[in-house]
Amino acid sequence: MKKLINFRTLAVLLIFLLGFFLRLHHYDVYPQRGATHDEFAFAFLGINFLKTGAPSSWSNIPLYQNKYYLKANDTRYSIVTPYFDHPPLFGLLTGGVALLRGETELEEVNLSTIRLIPVILGSLSIVLLFKLCQNLYGFRVAAISALVFATVPTYVVASRMSLAENLLIPELLLALILFERFIRKREKKLVYLLGLIAGLAFLTKFIGIFIYLSLLLLFLLKPKLRKEIIPFSLTAFLIGSFYFLYGLVINRELFLEILAFQGAREVGPFSFFNLFLAPAIVNKIFVDGWVYFGWAALAVLLYKDRKHFEITAAFFSYLFLFVLTVDQRDLHGWYNYPFYPFLAMASGKLIEEITKTPSLLNIVFLLTAGLSTVSLTYFSVFGLSSSLFRLLVVISFLPFFITLFRIKKLDFLVKSVFIFYLVLIFFLNIVAVLHYVHPA
Repeated sequence: MKKLINFRTLAVLLIFLLGFFLRLHHYDVYPQRGATHDEFAFAFLGINFLKTGAPSSWSNIPLYQNKYYLKANDTRYSIVTPYFDHPPLFGLLTGGVALLRGETELEEVNLSTIRLIPVILGSLSIVLLFKLCQNLYGFRVAAISALVFATVPTYVVASRMSLAENLLIPELLLALILFERFIRKREKKLVYLLGLIAGLAFLTKFIGIFIYLSLLLLFLLKPKLRKEIIPFSLTAFLIGSFYFLYGLVINRELFLEILAFQGAREVGPFSFFNLFLAPAIVNKIFVDGWVYFGWAALAVLLYKDRKHFEITAAFFSYLFLFVLTVDQRDLHGWYNYPFYPFLAMASGKLIEEITKTPSLLNIVFLLTAGLSTVSLTYFSVFGLSSSLFRLLVVISFLPFFITLFRIKKLDFLVKSVFIFYLVLIFFLNIVAVLHYVHPA
């Protein structure tokens, strides 16, 4: 038993270190500076708030009147005071790190500094994802899910961006872990801790209220836990209301105008459809078959798994707010980031199932994650001929058509072939990340 525990600990440690290394590799180069200037908006906000006590940063919202122009990083920024585009928590985090590293002026802020925070948060999220999956589905699913989240190019590159969504992810995972623990232990302090996380998520970004909605749904779905809704909600509202209080105190009229301006975005069905039609990491479309497989796996998981409401409640809470609030005209890939833990968990669960019991779903995996990963590595260097593509499709399909005939003697062969493909694809994930260049 002790050896088994040590092996599992070592496995988690190795996956964490791999994920951390891949996120750290060229983290300040790709995606390129300027892929979104929101990275600097958060840092500028934190630096100014910590130095002067006033929220000030760059914004392109035309309602601000008190502004000046700053030239930094070969870019002209419109610096406004007070700044109400986003809540302050993530800015305080990145701006605080910049100040600790001696970057006291806005012109001195470097991506190499402010992107350290998301790299660390993304690596921590690998461990939290593992813990949550282990609690819900066991070690095998947890290890595969963590490996997916650690190595898939989209998930890795997204984790480098100094954006508030990369703080929402560990907040979400930690909240679900603590809720699952509360179900087992019934420790009263966990209710207040969950309220604290929900409140902090709102101070991270407006859409972070989905964590409160997720937990509220989970409390409602458990009749014996409904009495905890009041202390949980009061704690969340007490923490989250800080943003409204500070906005109303600093400049009530402007604060309300900015909220109204942001609430007037052009929402519509393409906010949802673009998740599939125009998948973006930041500001450029990046087609990664792992993401498509993740969506397919999530559909299977939500349909089959009626026991673990944690995933269902959290996913649909975020999807609900995503469709309600995200502008369908914009290509802002960071709004997709909170979906990624769900896709990684679902991918791990489905991969574990089709490894044990091969089926035609193995073909779905190979056609999405498999061909995509080969495309990002081999094809991008050597090109793709029609004959080679046809050969790969045949190789992907043929072994798993055997499963239709249910010949038990061939089960071991089919499983072995799939495991070989799986190991190869994970290896190619690593290669793809190491050679990733963000589209110009």
